[in-house]
Amino acid sequence: MDFVREYETIVNRMTQTTRLKTAERIRKEFDVDLFRQMVENNAFGGTSMLGLVNTTFDWIKRLHCPARDTEADEAKAAVMACTEMCTVVPTYIEQVTKCLDYMDEDMAEFMKYKDHPVMQETLRKLERCNRNKK
Repeated sequence: MDFVREYETIVNRMTQTTRLKTAERIRKEFDVDLFRQMVENNAFGGTSMLGLVNTTFDWIKRLHCPARDTEADEAKAAVMACTEMCTVVPTYIEQVTKCLDYMDEDMAEFMKYKDHPVMQETLRKLERCNRNKK
């Protein structure tokens, strides 16, 4: 398993359906080149992994459907239950991938029903709410 390649895939998947500014923030926070250097120079240890887990699941909870919070919390708990890097890394990749798969499923479901009248009304309300925040 190539952790750097998997990491880059995770970053790309998190940014694929986000707005440009959000994608830029994610890419800045998940700097693939810096991560690669840290891994190659054995500068990525337990503390770094803990930070990565917390940051990743924080972003997942921001990006996904709120109804998936329980799944995200359970996925994070599964990663946090690991005590050695040899188990935490594959568990992290597996659990994050699962959460990103849920996000993809939810987006596909949204796109399937986006023209439904109830969905259209919800989108109009969100749009009005976003305009009022500016």
